[in-house]
Amino acid sequence: MRNKALLPLQFALMLLAIPVILACTGEAPEIRQVFWQLNLAFDPRIDLKYETLSVFVHVADADGIEDVDLLYLLQDEHELLWELDAEGWRKFENGEETWIGSNNIRMNDGSVFPRALYRLVVIDRSGERTYDEFYINADEVDKSLNAFPKAVVSTDTITLEGNFPEFTFWFYDDQWTLVKIFTTNEKSIPVSSALNARERQVARYLYVNTLDDGGGYGFIYGPVSLQ
Repeated sequence: MRNKALLPLQFALMLLAIPVILACTGEAPEIRQVFWQLNLAFDPRIDLKYETLSVFVHVADADGIEDVDLLYLLQDEHELLWELDAEGWRKFENGEETWIGSNNIRMNDGSVFPRALYRLVVIDRSGERTYDEFYINADEVDKSLNAFPKAVVSTDTITLEGNFPEFTFWFYDDQWTLVKIFTTNEKSIPVSSALNARERQVARYLYVNTLDDGGGYGFIYGPVSLQ
C-alpha cells in the first residue's frame, strides 16, 4: 500500500478525471459490497495507541478479477488519498465472492481519521472505473481506556487477556505477509492449534483483533513476537 495522504489531492483528482483514451472492449468493474471498520490499535513494543481503518470491497469484473488494477480511498475535504494495488492489498475468496482491501490504513502523522465522507474508486487495467462511498461518524475513542486485548506467547502457548467473547489472530511472516487468520473464544490455546507445521515455520508475529459491539470499534493489539 502506498499511503499518499500528504500529497495534494487536486493532482490525484485530476488524474482520476482524465478520460481514458485507450482502446477498450471490456466492461467497468463492479463494487457489490463494502466493509469498513474503524480500529484503535496498541503497539506494545513502543507503547503507542493509534487509529487504523479496515476497508474491503467485494469486487467483480466481467473481464476477470485479474483485470482489477487499483483501489483508491479518498477524502476530498481533507485532501487525503490512499492507493492500493495487487502488491499492497489483501485479497481473499468467500465462495464465489472476491474481496480486496487492507486492515492497516493509517494517517501519515498518526492522527485520528477525519469524521467525514470517504470515496472508493476501483479501476481496471483498461481504465474503466466504478465508485462507492461510506461515512465515518463514530466518536473518537478515549485512548486512555484500557480496552485492548492482550496476548502473551510462552513456549507453545498463547495466553489472552480481555473481556471479549471472541479473539481473531492475524499471523504474519518476517516480511509482514499475512500467513493466516484464526478465530477463537478460548483464553489459552497451543500455537499448534492455530497453525499447522508449515505455517508455524514461517509465522513470526501475531496481532489480536477484537470488536467492541457497543461502539462498533475494533481493538487491535500487536505485534507480538512468536519467537
